[in-house]
Amino acid sequence: MIERVSLLVISALIMVAMLGGCATTKGPTPEEQVQQTLVAWTAAAEAKDVDKMMSFVAKNFKSSEWADKEAYKAFVQDSIEMGYLDDIDVNIDKAKITFEGKDKAVVAPIDVTASFGSATIEAVLTEEDGKWLVTDVTMQQ
Repeated sequence: MIERVSLLVISALIMVAMLGGCATTKGPTPEEQVQQTLVAWTAAAEAKDVDKMMSFVAKNFKSSEWADKEAYKAFVQDSIEMGYLDDIDVNIDKAKITFEGKDKAVVAPIDVTASFGSATIEAVLTEEDGKWLVTDVTMQQ
């Protein structure tokens, strides 16, 4: 009988600890979410996986260099087909994330080298439906 009571008490304590842990467990911070998107987006670029890369680009993407997401996608695809992105390396080690409000982040510098030469990218990400997506890209060569 004492063993059963002890087992019930231990079980209750474990449940309380688990529920308490669940209540205090937080998801990733906005900065961590932006970083996760950035890592996945750049990995897709290095893999030359255009569809995967575009999965991190917002539908309302707009840039001074590309009119919309489809134009950006066509540029990336053409660059791959012409060999300009051979041996691509995307370096985010020096990139800093600067928030402008709670749902917009500017990330720079993102250094890119490939067969075309080198460029520095600034990316703007916006939170949409709980996901951070690229909404603007500016390149400087």
